[in-house]
Amino acid sequence: MKPLKTAISLAVAGLALCACTSTGQVQVTPEMVLGAAQTAGSLYNFSFSGGDGSTLASAVVITAPNQLAGINAEVNWIKINHPGWKKRKQEILAQNNRTYHRIEYRTDDNQTKSVYFDVTACLSAQ
Repeated sequence: MKPLKTAISLAVAGLALCACTSTGQVQVTPEMVLGAAQTAGSLYNFSFSGGDGSTLASAVVITAPNQLAGINAEVNWIKINHPGWKKRKQEILAQNNRTYHRIEYRTDDNQTKSVYFDVTACLSAQ
């Protein structure tokens, strides 16, 4: 995952250079983070679609060429949709011939939330 973090960091840093205010402060917008994640997605050939991940029925669908790229997609989806959330634990679920990751996170206000990712395509692509 270090190459992905490096790619995102470089993309955000590059955008930040263009986003300096007249006082010299850097303003990083959500659009910049999304753009950096999309750049990383194209570098690592992953994408996400589907729902908001709050239930199995609304799982975020990960499309990636392998499991590692799928994990990178999960990390990026969280960074885009829930910045600041910290991963606590993960489990693998199988239901209706699909494979899911249920990942539990700690939110900024110290709540526990779960996000469901459909990783079937990542596993079958290997």
